[in-house]
Amino acid sequence: MQALTPDDDPGAAREGLLQPESASERRTLAVALARQARASLCILSPDLEPAVYDAREFVAAVTALITGSRRAEVRVIVRDPAAVARRGHRLVTLAHRLDSRVHLRRPDEERCEAAGAFLIADATGYLQRMTTERRAATANLHDPARVHELQRTFDALWEYSVPTGELQRLYL
Repeated sequence: MQALTPDDDPGAAREGLLQPESASERRTLAVALARQARASLCILSPDLEPAVYDAREFVAAVTALITGSRRAEVRVIVRDPAAVARRGHRLVTLAHRLDSRVHLRRPDEERCEAAGAFLIADATGYLQRMTTERRAATANLHDPARVHELQRTFDALWEYSVPTGELQRLYL
């Protein structure tokens, strides 16, 4: 993982801007963000990227967040919930156990195209892929201004998203 400099990216002058180059580095950053969160995590992903969000250490950090605070919540927008349901996913299993704290939704596709994929921790840190096809990403553990922009995007998508029938727990 490399830190970006202003020579690499004019917007990289913000301290702490990182560029994870592999799924392993993205997972490490996702775990760090989940561990630093105190109130919320928001995830927008086409497929809940298994190499990142299906990792035991990430789910353990999410579990610690939502069991450590009565107000904490996790909101997840998944573009392809059917694929996630077929494959199985630890975060979905956690959502079934703690369904009042972990919410899974499917987006309105028209509104979701340009948003890419990202994870937001509280109002402080983020991990973002600009396009879902490329795995290149940027991250910052403390960039409230950028997080505010991403949070506005996420909230607008959340408003028009619907619960995922494919990922809901069936009570028989």
